[in-house]
Formats: sequence, structure tokens, C-alpha cells
Amino acid sequence: MPELQGWAGRAERAHRNMPESLVLFAILVLAARALNVSNNLTVLAPSCSSGVASPTPSSTSPASAGCARRLEAVSVAGLLLIFLQLIT
Repeated sequence: MPELQGWAGRAERAHRNMPESLVLFAILVLAARALNVSNNLTVLAPSCSSGVASPTPSSTSPASAGCARRLEAVSVAGLLLIFLQLIT
């Protein structure tokens, strides 16, 4: 089957990447729960990680690609916030 182009290709790649992100997110959240780490940052971080990782750009323009990169950066920042709370 040929690789999908444009928006459909972007959606397919995002769908393939979702389980990888979900595993890391689940590990961090479960570790925080097991270690009884809960504060404002650990409550806010999952919102960043899961809430903004979902949108898919509606076009393949450079502007939408930049938006997707910024959303991904916010998602990674959410995961990093949880990790930092675990090690401090």
C-alpha cells in the first residue's frame, strides 16, 4: 500500500506515534501515583501532555507544521514536569 500524502499521511503518522507517547505517559503517571507524589504540577502536567497532543493540523502548510511542533513541545514539557516531580 503506498504511503499516504498530506493530511492523511500526517494523521496516520500521529496515530502510529500515539502508543509510544501513551506508554511513557502511563509510566510517569503510575510512578507518581505509586510514590504518592501529588501537587499542582503533577495535576497540571497530564493536561498538557494529553490535551494538546491530540490535534492534527488541518493542512500541510508550513504554519500548521510549526503549530504541530509547538503542540508537541508542550506535550513533552508536561511529561518533563511529571518526571521532575518524581526525582525531586
